[in-house]
Amino acid sequence: MARQRERNILVRRVALGLGGVLVSGLLVLGLVGSPLGRGTAAASAPSDSASAEVVVQSPPAPQADGAAPTTGALAAPATDPSAAAALPTPAQDFTFDDYYVHVPAGAKDPAPVLVALHGMGGDGPGACDGVHAWADQQGWVLVGPTFDYGNWTDPEEVAREGPHYLPRLAQILDELPDRIGHPVQPQVTLYGFSRGAQLAQRFALLYPERVKAAVIMSAGTYTLPLREAEVNGKTQALKFPFGIADVRARFGQDVDLDAVRHVPFWIAVGAEDNDPSALPPQWSPLLGNTRVERARHFAAILRELQVPVQETEFPGLGHDIGSAEHDQALAWVSSIQ
Repeated sequence: MARQRERNILVRRVALGLGGVLVSGLLVLGLVGSPLGRGTAAASAPSDSASAEVVVQSPPAPQADGAAPTTGALAAPATDPSAAAALPTPAQDFTFDDYYVHVPAGAKDPAPVLVALHGMGGDGPGACDGVHAWADQQGWVLVGPTFDYGNWTDPEEVAREGPHYLPRLAQILDELPDRIGHPVQPQVTLYGFSRGAQLAQRFALLYPERVKAAVIMSAGTYTLPLREAEVNGKTQALKFPFGIADVRARFGQDVDLDAVRHVPFWIAVGAEDNDPSALPPQWSPLLGNTRVERARHFAAILRELQVPVQETEFPGLGHDIGSAEHDQALAWVSSIQ
């Protein structure tokens, strides 16, 4: 179940410390060797007023004679400077104030970024868990914010949270290169599930210039890129979080629909995720009663506005991320790079 996955918090924080090594005899220099095999070595985080925890995965030291690496011994100084330079950059895991970052070994320069947004009861490291292997293979940086969502079924609560979480995510992306000490691409790909999908969709509308693509999985509500709509035979203004009629007043900026048309959306939902009682009814006149209906209607509205969108329903799947959905989502992300 998704909620069980979201509660499966991935613990990646490792207490770091470096000890000095005293070499006796005639040597007057202290040498510190990195742990070998699957051990970890400390790496200093970029200087910042906020603290960060870092884990660096150290690759096994190559042996000239093909023998197995020796643990617990000092590494011999490299006689060839080019040999040290040829070693791959080790992977690093950072934990900052309210977000987690994984920088894979051999990350691209500048690195593409995937922002994994968790659902209710989840956290950033847990949201990144399922995409770690893919990110390592592709050389992508992972960012997983942890947000303490309020009542997502209350439109007024969502409206209050928007001006906090959406600008905060933009701020995280602004500070990311300096925090991790690695250049990243200016546009990110969003990968959100459930409440996280709702946040991803709204971020893509408000900050389309920051978004390369958006994966929206099993969202329960959507903010329509419309200022008004016909509801029960009457035209009415659509205020946030239903629409964008008042986003300037709330966020200090309007939605740039021309920019949104450059953001491709991949919308997915389980075909069995169709329980009307699991969703807030306030969105029903606009989008329908179930997650399946709402995904279809939102995708249709994007198409009418000439926004590139693919909507996929997965048979037999409820409110969860299935393996087929996961694989197709990442294949789609890879295909648009």
